[in-house]
Amino acid sequence: FVVMTGTSTTHIRALSEEIELKLKREHEVVPHHIEGVTSNWILMDYGDVVVNVMTVEMREKYNIEKVWGDCESLTIG
Repeated sequence: FVVMTGTSTTHIRALSEEIELKLKREHEVVPHHIEGVTSNWILMDYGDVVVNVMTVEMREKYNIEKVWGDCESLTIG
């Protein structure tokens, strides 16, 4: 479960496209499904790993980390 924050819809789209490209090129892994490409929250389902790329507003509104609050958290960047 990965949660990332972008500064705008353009930024989260660029982040998700880069994730998809790198995983495909470097690891030959493609997502099973991608949702929200034109919204404030892009969900990328890789099976065992789900990547959530969202704007600050969506992250604050839905606070999905709270659902996974008992899991180990790692902050990068």
